[in-house]
Amino acid sequence: MRRLIVQEAARSAAASPSPSKRPSSDPEPICPKPARRGRQRLQIAPTPKRIGCFGYSSPRATPDCLLWYHHLPFPFEPALPKPAKLRLCDARVLPIPRLAAGLTPERLLAATTNAHAIFQRVSVNGQDQGLTVGVRTPTSNNPLQNVQDQNFACNSGFQSPISSTVINVPAGAKVGAQYQHVIGGPQFSGDPDNPIAASHKGPVIVYLARVDNAATANTSGLKWFKIYEEGLNNGKWGVDTLLQNNGWATFTMPPCVASGQYLMRVEVIALHGAGSQGQAQFYMSCAQINVTGGGSKTGQTVSFPGAYSANDPGILISIYGSSGQPDNGGKTYSIPGPPVLTC
Repeated sequence: MRRLIVQEAARSAAASPSPSKRPSSDPEPICPKPARRGRQRLQIAPTPKRIGCFGYSSPRATPDCLLWYHHLPFPFEPALPKPAKLRLCDARVLPIPRLAAGLTPERLLAATTNAHAIFQRVSVNGQDQGLTVGVRTPTSNNPLQNVQDQNFACNSGFQSPISSTVINVPAGAKVGAQYQHVIGGPQFSGDPDNPIAASHKGPVIVYLARVDNAATANTSGLKWFKIYEEGLNNGKWGVDTLLQNNGWATFTMPPCVASGQYLMRVEVIALHGAGSQGQAQFYMSCAQINVTGGGSKTGQTVSFPGAYSANDPGILISIYGSSGQPDNGGKTYSIPGPPVLTC
């Protein structure tokens, strides 16, 4: 990952900039200059009726900015039909990948965002089980983006030692799964991207896979069925619920699910850059649970990897409507995977 200074300015201009060079009318940077050699500058350049801000967790209020970067052909514009309101933004240091010519708007939005999250805590009927207790918690908050990744079931690179706890969950119990920006909570005081960036709109999904011993089970070859999902309802995404509840997704363990030990796979799919193939972001890990007092049912099972395709309509999708809002244009959103188990 390279680090660069994002320099942000917003103003109108009388004419479109020439594609061959940076316009001489660009304003002087309003933000601090890079202090070290080797850093590059990403600047907003003027364009008629198109003003915006490219912030810490892009896109912020509006993603319709014109960006100038010397590795990119100029102009490069994530085009949206409605102009943004004039505003000034702060400079922020962001870790981002090296950019290359031909980068799409969705890929740029995904690349310049470092507002990831980790599932790391479980509650049962309101009782917090403790930080990383009973959870195979990855130390990195980076997403997986290849749906064929061999670690797509429960992720990898877990905190060591992995918890040996298997959490007892009565069938019918209220279960909570908490995401935070990094293990333990915010990355720093006032972290605006805890539990996850508001830009990372998408569904929250929970699966179970039956195992003999949840503390030691290998994830290879497991069969998963879905017990919960929250996608897009009346303009509100599953991720919005996380934001409103300090990272908690709360759901009911189906009362009819068969008793026994399971891995519980909790997943957020961030769709802010998903208009290009391979740019949806998957944040998942697994808790180790023992369901008690249950019935005998399981749902339709799938495998990970294998359950999702990179071209699935809920994975390869631009969620921005004509107004520039992440509302999927008012259309129904198709959550990936099988149907939820019904009792």
